Amino acid sequence: GWDDNAFAGYDGTNTADEYVWYADNTKITRPVMTKKPNSYGLYDMSGNVWEWCWDAFANYPAKNLVNPDTTEYTEKNARILRSGSWTGSASGCAVGRRINSAPQNHYYYYGFRVARSAL
Repeated sequence: GWDDNAFAGYDGTNTADEYVWYADNTKITRPVMTKKPNSYGLYDMSGNVWEWCWDAFANYPAKNLVNPDTTEYTEKNARILRSGSWTGSASGCAVGRRINSAPQNHYYYYGFRVARSAL
């Protein structure tokens, strides 16, 4: 089942429906900022569309790694997508959930987040 603590900023007093677009509450991609922000003030960190990450996909090995993006563990051409989408369950929108796909794949439930570093 859905673990309400599974997405960043959940404070335990509200429901996933207040923060996340997923299969039970929509059948289409929704505009940003139509759900509540998390406790960090960030919108849409879970659900709506899977978000592409720069990281190459790798299985998590049994040992600790300083940098998991090593060729020893990386699958060729696969990149990580995080946060779940409206095509899946609420539990699939947990922050720790991830899938992988080839960068040339394009689906209407894939997106990306533009981020800027202050450095």
